[in-house]
Amino acid sequence: MSTINNSDPILQRTRMRPEPLIYVQDTATRAAVTAKFRIRIPDARLQVKVSLLFVSSKPSAPFPDDLSGMAATLWLYGADQDDSGVSGGDVPITNIIGTEAVPQPIPLTTGLRGFSTETKGTLADYLEGVFTAKSDSVLKGIWYLSVSYQPLNVTLPMPIWERINNLFNISSTTASVP
Repeated sequence: MSTINNSDPILQRTRMRPEPLIYVQDTATRAAVTAKFRIRIPDARLQVKVSLLFVSSKPSAPFPDDLSGMAATLWLYGADQDDSGVSGGDVPITNIIGTEAVPQPIPLTTGLRGFSTETKGTLADYLEGVFTAKSDSVLKGIWYLSVSYQPLNVTLPMPIWERINNLFNISSTTASVP
């Protein structure tokens, strides 16, 4: 369950506390692991920013400009809750970044240490992601999921904004590259 890192009631922008997704160890096994996350979107008038950030566990060491050795990929999609009474699960309804068959490699270019995208309002009940990364013989650290949200082109009445803050949440699985 996610927690609010900070929220500005005047500007109506909320940042959730970053959540660790994948712990990358210093190993040559090159094993790939997958972490999944789910972001509940309680109101279609929200602009949601989703970021994946790699933070080195050796902050004083020189950081390489190329994270491609981790072969990190992301499939981000919108999903709706199945309310038919049949399964009750989430149903993928739209691809946002990549596809299930061909997830988006990240970072997009050399020199970047993460990836970020924004939705400009969504008609889905949830944003869900499947994130995969491999170990790297040089790098050791953690991939974090960072999420923030705010109303899109509207100021919401304070009781509605407070209700959105109470309903917005993130759930994720955490994995460790051996």
